[in-house]
Amino acid sequence: MSMEAIDKLLGDLGDISKIATALGEFLQDSIETEVKARFATSGIKGTGALRDSINVEYLPDLQSIRVSMKIYGSFQNWGVVGTKHDPGARDVDDLWYIQPLSGSKYQFKSKTIGPKDSPLPFAVREHIAEYGIRPKPFIPSSTYDRWL
Repeated sequence: MSMEAIDKLLGDLGDISKIATALGEFLQDSIETEVKARFATSGIKGTGALRDSINVEYLPDLQSIRVSMKIYGSFQNWGVVGTKHDPGARDVDDLWYIQPLSGSKYQFKSKTIGPKDSPLPFAVREHIAEYGIRPKPFIPSSTYDRWL
């Protein structure tokens, strides 16, 4: 292809950076809408702090999308294997920003969760560590395949 043909093609397309920015913003809105819609049907109950913390941001300088939320959202989404039982925890997506320390699933290693001065009673903290956290998926695994 000649340089004139390339120049004409680029001229027909317009300003590539504007197109890339518009596409990035479209993806940002689409991903955030889908994640929040799935969250609404996931069965997660509570104060709404996790739902309200979900943020999708287009980073034009990096040409990437960043999904962020309160840290415990990752554990709610993929689940956590307990010290005595696996409640069906799922493999964490390779591109997710918080990876398991070992293996492909989050897993409790100690006899209890949380600090000693936690408002949760010891027996509850011990039970959660032993039996894990059942996943309530709201981040579609296909998000990365479809959009990034």
